Amino acid sequence: MAESPRKKLTLLLQWFRTQEVWWDTNAVDIVYYHDPDQPPLLASTSGEDFAPTQASPAGGALPADHHYDLVSGRNGMAVVALRDLAVDEVVVRIPKSAVLSSKNCAVANVLEDEEVEGRFALTVAIMFEMAQGTASPWYGYLQSLPAYVPTPLVWHPTEIAWLKGTDLATDLVQVRQDLEEVYNTALLPLVQKHSDIFQPNEFYSLERFMWATILVNSRAFQVDNYHGDAMVPFADIFNHLTGGEHVHLEGNGEVCDVCGEYGGCNHTMEDDSDSSSGESMDEGEEETMDYHWHISGGTISNDSSSSDPNEVPSLAMMEAEDVDAEEMEESASETASFESVDEDAMDMCIVKPVRAHREVFNIYG
Repeated sequence: MAESPRKKLTLLLQWFRTQEVWWDTNAVDIVYYHDPDQPPLLASTSGEDFAPTQASPAGGALPADHHYDLVSGRNGMAVVALRDLAVDEVVVRIPKSAVLSSKNCAVANVLEDEEVEGRFALTVAIMFEMAQGTASPWYGYLQSLPAYVPTPLVWHPTEIAWLKGTDLATDLVQVRQDLEEVYNTALLPLVQKHSDIFQPNEFYSLERFMWATILVNSRAFQVDNYHGDAMVPFADIFNHLTGGEHVHLEGNGEVCDVCGEYGGCNHTMEDDSDSSSGESMDEGEEETMDYHWHISGGTISNDSSSSDPNEVPSLAMMEAEDVDAEEMEESASETASFESVDEDAMDMCIVKPVRAHREVFNIYG
């Protein structure tokens, strides 16, 4: 049974506390729209007490009855600035122990034994942990994820019919066929082989696989060379805005790929020559084990692409953000020099200035 909106936010905030996920409550607040006709819920008025950094200047509280112009509309969660935010400020710190990856999920040993890798492995990890309900260590986070992500992949057939004759319709058919093939040739055999582990069955349906796939491709971050792509709680609350992001996720990516330790451990790292001279992948294995579909801006492709982090926002974007054009151009060319003081944590670091009461954006991919 789904939690009520207020309970959902409370459980998430309580989970942040137990996992030692920190954010500067003087700098940012979480806005949660659960009904477009009602004012949003705010983390700051949830009753959960999170102490800000003493060195951080206090910001003004968000009006509880105010509506915000979010990129996602009045739907879901977003992060809003409580005061003007400057480049190099750290507004969120997330321990790596809080991330969900194929390396630390409860079926990590099964995935390793079966040589399941990449984003497909992360998709399986999410499906398994969701199936555990409140018994999952990530329940407080997972229950906050949207139950429905409105992408063409999950549209009703009557809605898909509207696309008839377009390139998007052709691409959509191909993507669905490819994902169904991955489901039938990779996920189902894995679930059936380990039927004593992957229970109950309804959590491993094609629909649930599509849902988890969409979450991974729209929310996952590259954490380091141990975790690989992973779900990073709180970091994925920041909505995406190509060319207009204000924060970057920063941390130590070079860790031991056996145990995840930073700064050296007892494991012998493989030589570059060994890693580059491995056996070639069997035909079809790449598509099955490590697919990466992008669904963005009305287009669907399987080409990996990323936006230029130094792209200067358009005039319309600058007007919407109410930021001086020269200031934005200067900040767009800057690279934040902040390095996490915690080797086992990742930081959401401001890379472009944000005005008070504006939404704070990230970028994915």
